[in-house]
Amino acid sequence: MTCDDKATSDQLHMSRYPLYVDKYYAFFRKELVGPWRGVDTLRGKDVACQLGYYHEWDFPVPVHIRDMSSGVKCLQMVLLERSDFYVDDMLFIEDSIEKSGLSFNRLDYDAQEVGVRSYHPIFNDTERGQAVMQLFDEGMFALHKTGKLKLIYEKWGHDYPDFDSF
Repeated sequence: MTCDDKATSDQLHMSRYPLYVDKYYAFFRKELVGPWRGVDTLRGKDVACQLGYYHEWDFPVPVHIRDMSSGVKCLQMVLLERSDFYVDDMLFIEDSIEKSGLSFNRLDYDAQEVGVRSYHPIFNDTERGQAVMQLFDEGMFALHKTGKLKLIYEKWGHDYPDFDSF
């Protein structure tokens, strides 16, 4: 099983309920990019992302995706001015900064919200895949209705999404 925000094949199906919903951000050098003008600031720019995490459909403006093997590699691309932005969840951006061990002036950089997306488990279009997907969806719905899912989100410091809208 993998998670994504869209099933990319007729042979795959996305669960009804997400495993995770969160905001994602663009990390950038202020001097290179200039003032943030909302997501339009990304238009036509190079966006470093962890391989397979983000796609062109995740952005409301055209961008050039540069898939990297890790968040640290994405960070390095921005620090070395080889990419305009590093896009990821804020927790991953912060983790990449910590793991990189690189020294840089944080005041020269900024991170701005790009959007919100949900990550749904993706299942094969097989009898077993459909059965597992049904178990997942029923389990998530039950956890939501009993309030237990909200406690899990709170424990990990995440905003609780509107599961009734899915």
